Amino acid sequence: MDSSSTTYQIPCQPTTERPAAAADPPEELVTGPPVVYLPVRLAPDGTPQEVPLLRLADSRVALLGYSALDRLRACLGERQPWMLATAEVLAALAEHRPYDVKVLDLPVPPEHRARLLGAG
Repeated sequence: MDSSSTTYQIPCQPTTERPAAAADPPEELVTGPPVVYLPVRLAPDGTPQEVPLLRLADSRVALLGYSALDRLRACLGERQPWMLATAEVLAALAEHRPYDVKVLDLPVPPEHRARLLGAG
């Protein structure tokens, strides 16, 4: 897919809760990178406050992750705050704020970034 084509294909809206009656998707083992970069929202003092979760069109809750820092910046903008997460961090996050699916390297158009991520 060339860089001029539209790659934002998942209608999303921010969420802080898991849907009440979401069906569990079939389990599939997918090998990913050993660490991922996660977008974060910052507290007023500049410390990471939360990792945003997105509700997908099918009501599942998604965690956005990026396989490299340059991909996060290309997909979300140069100023997007981030954190580096290992598998252990992802497991702890899933216990604290459950999600249904991980979405890797999703480009978010600039016009949607503030609404979805609280970032510019």
